[in-house]
Amino acid sequence: MTRAWAWCRAWLSSLLLTVSLAAGCADYTEVDDLYVMTGLGVDVADDGRLRVTADIINPDASQSQQTVGTGGGSQTPDLVVQTEADSLEMAIDDVQRRLPHRVYLSHNAVVVLGEGIVQRQLQSLMDELERNRSIRRSELLIMTKDRAADVLSARVAASVSSALRLQDVVEQAADWSPVLRSDQLHVMRRWLSPSGTSAMIWIDRNGQGEPIVRGLALVTREGRTLWVDAKEWRGMLWWLSSTRGLLDSVACPKPHGTRIFGGGRAREAAGHQGEDGLTRLDETVLVHWLSTRTRVRWAGTAQRPRFWVEWRGEGEVERGCASMRLDTDAYSRLEAAAASLVRTEMQAALQRARRAGVDAMGLQNALYQADAKAYQALAAHPDWWQTAPVHYDIRARLVRSYMVTHSPFGEYARESQKKSLGTGGLSR
Repeated sequence: MTRAWAWCRAWLSSLLLTVSLAAGCADYTEVDDLYVMTGLGVDVADDGRLRVTADIINPDASQSQQTVGTGGGSQTPDLVVQTEADSLEMAIDDVQRRLPHRVYLSHNAVVVLGEGIVQRQLQSLMDELERNRSIRRSELLIMTKDRAADVLSARVAASVSSALRLQDVVEQAADWSPVLRSDQLHVMRRWLSPSGTSAMIWIDRNGQGEPIVRGLALVTREGRTLWVDAKEWRGMLWWLSSTRGLLDSVACPKPHGTRIFGGGRAREAAGHQGEDGLTRLDETVLVHWLSTRTRVRWAGTAQRPRFWVEWRGEGEVERGCASMRLDTDAYSRLEAAAASLVRTEMQAALQRARRAGVDAMGLQNALYQADAKAYQALAAHPDWWQTAPVHYDIRARLVRSYMVTHSPFGEYARESQKKSLGTGGLSR
């Protein structure tokens, strides 16, 4: 009986192991048998339905690299499939029916949203993206004024898919500010906050058809959008998050006792151009902001709402004025001019956001975090943040790297002059 029971246990164990291994591999699929989706573009069709463009890695592309010269395979790195449907889920199903292999969604990198879809069906579209368990929340949300289909299908590099190229463009811009990396998880969190506004990177095509960063799209959960061009987005970036590596040009401060040009840029300062219309380099200071940080604080009551904004920045002087003497007094005046410029840019950004009714600065968030009761008391007047006073505390600290007491070119010139004098080169 003991030997029979041991044999029976061994047979049952083998049977269970076989069943478990078979069950674990039941849904196994080779990579070559998958179509990996890397990008989605969503527009509004003429009939009001969704026009969905899917960018899919071409599994034959790698094989075609091995068959160059034989006429076999396709060199295109991705396949672009477009369809129209009443919902995103139905559109993805239709794309699946058109392809011979299963579409894999978990590697989707970007979702490009056309302006029309945001204005009409933003909430229903985002609801579908959030509920789809096959899509990761790390995908990037991109806004465009062009058609999403055109941006997603733009051919730039023969060896890189269009969606992955867009991802590279966004990640390069995110080196300046983390707000420019508009992944779905953080975009949704900002939409669900009291301010209800998210920042998404704005990408269109240039004259050559290449995707480029145009600026920021500040979108409310109701679909209102404030477009901020890259030429004007610096003030918005000061508000939204910390920044790194931004370049700025400040008008050269005047000597002590004369008026400073309100922190304006060189192009705004009087007399920055000569009679030939060319900008003079000696009238601008190029500042490289190494890092900046902003803190928005609630500093009022429900009866008298107001905010206090603290901005701190540290930067390097990349290029000074030709007539500027680098001493303590000059640096103090330059820091004051830079701080005044930052304040002007932040005020202009706030005014634009208030006119558009887009709380991009998160003023309602600051109130809710500081005083929930005051937030509830002001809920009956949802536009209160558009008139609440804002006070600024802006401080800039500037340094000059690689400072030397003598110019190496000046030393070289003096040595050359001595040699010339020694050989009588200057005697006449």
